[in-house]
Amino acid sequence: MAEIIRNYFTPGWRSDRLSCICGWEGTSANMQMELHEEVTDYACPACENTLLIVSHPDMQQVQQAENTLGKTTLSE
Repeated sequence: MAEIIRNYFTPGWRSDRLSCICGWEGTSANMQMELHEEVTDYACPACENTLLIVSHPDMQQVQQAENTLGKTTLSE
């Protein structure tokens, strides 16, 4: 079953290692991507099983991430 990331800005999903039932292991950078209007599917490169579904951010999430990043940058 695919892992679902509802908030694109959730930390770690790009670097988390995932395992497929076929035995493949890796990160989203090594997977096949398929873009859709509201989500991106990430599939196992060995067997094409969908392992990760990431929702695209809406404007509110983008603004919230921008505000959070700005505060982090200013405090450093």
